[in-house]
Amino acid sequence: RNFHLDGPRGKRWCGQCPKCHFVFLCLAPFMTPDQLRGVFGADLLKRVDQAEGFQALMALDEVKPFECVGEADEARAALIALSEQPAWSQHAVVSKLRPLLDGLVVPSLDALCRAGGPHRLPEDLIDAD
Repeated sequence: RNFHLDGPRGKRWCGQCPKCHFVFLCLAPFMTPDQLRGVFGADLLKRVDQAEGFQALMALDEVKPFECVGEADEARAALIALSEQPAWSQHAVVSKLRPLLDGLVVPSLDALCRAGGPHRLPEDLIDAD
């Protein structure tokens, strides 16, 4: 809901759609709850009524939202990473959804953030620290 053909309508982040959920989830491991609240105007992972939207991103039923959002493994890895961070681990959505990933093979967030594959990036940028 953030981006429309005729420009933004109202506030930038609705906090209800798959794009909001995915961006929030993937930024969370790298930010504090206060920082993300400053961006979104709310802490979406504290609200248990948001769990269904976040769960859809993980495609546990092998179906993910149609909107242009990341892969299920990315959402799963982010949720696992959050469950290991004290600032996020007790948030309602994290606590509710983390057990659903037990027994699944999920790549680490570090592995997903590493450059690799047919990325078409110049090698000097890949090796830059």
